Amino acid sequence: MISNWIKKEAQAIENLGIQMQYKFKGSPKVVKFAQLLSLQLEHRSTQISYGVFVMDWKFFFATLCVVFSDILVLFG
Repeated sequence: MISNWIKKEAQAIENLGIQMQYKFKGSPKVVKFAQLLSLQLEHRSTQISYGVFVMDWKFFFATLCVVFSDILVLFG
């Protein structure tokens, strides 16, 4: 569910970058920025970050499993 939302948002940002290229053809800095943004979004997988740290999904799910197993042991 989250990955579909991230892909949809990345596609929207990429489309916005393409629209910026067409609207600001007179400004080379804006066009270059929009091109770089669309290339980065197109070729890199989208990542969730909190602060400066990128979310490590293996660590997140391992921590979640440990929490649930401790809850089962304590209350089961």
